[in-house]
Amino acid sequence: MADSQHSGIGQHSGIGLEVRGVSKQFPNGGQVLEVLRDVSLELGAGERVAVTGESGSGKSTLLSLIGGLDVPDAGTIRVGDATIERLDETGLTAYRSRTVGLVFQFHYLLQDFTALENVMLPALMIATGGRGDRTAIRDRAAELLDSVGLQDRRGHLPAQLSGGERQRVALARALINAPPLLLADEPTGNLDDRNSRVVEDTLFSLVAESGRTLVLVTHNRELAERTGRILELEAGCLIPV
Repeated sequence: MADSQHSGIGQHSGIGLEVRGVSKQFPNGGQVLEVLRDVSLELGAGERVAVTGESGSGKSTLLSLIGGLDVPDAGTIRVGDATIERLDETGLTAYRSRTVGLVFQFHYLLQDFTALENVMLPALMIATGGRGDRTAIRDRAAELLDSVGLQDRRGHLPAQLSGGERQRVALARALINAPPLLLADEPTGNLDDRNSRVVEDTLFSLVAESGRTLVLVTHNRELAERTGRILELEAGCLIPV
């Protein structure tokens, strides 16, 4: 586990993403709400894109489908060699833990665990079933916390951290298994302007250094523009901006 393949630091490890004709519906008061309709998207390894749109337009739904948290009603999602809708539960679990890093609007840190322990958990408990080299995982988690500027906060509990610091811990946690694809859902949505800028800069610095593929969902147009490519979800369809 300690080799460079899994270090998560400075790796050029992006992956291709292809979404083809994806649709998703949800029941809504006896009717059917069509959230996504024939959505297509293609990204090469290491490319970045921002998906914008009004609240309820389906941005988070699209991210959930790419992340393997849900399956489309129609269409295909392919990430590298994996076709998401064809994976069984075991395959989905492996995909979510090794291929995808997820950063949400809320940090979802465990309150009784330190920053270092929160970062370690996905590698220690999910990717390795608790049988991994704990020392190597700890070292990697510490290195990631250093990379997001939290070298002095490793032993702090979430309640002892600022909102921006908690979100940077969540970013480090998303990278612990060296995922080639990073999905970020409004990663600065709960932060003030100053902390937002710190998290944004950290996110894009890490993506640039590692060569990871990034899909970013945001209402923030300035943040979206930093990806260099913006798509908007409108009436269930994805259109270039």
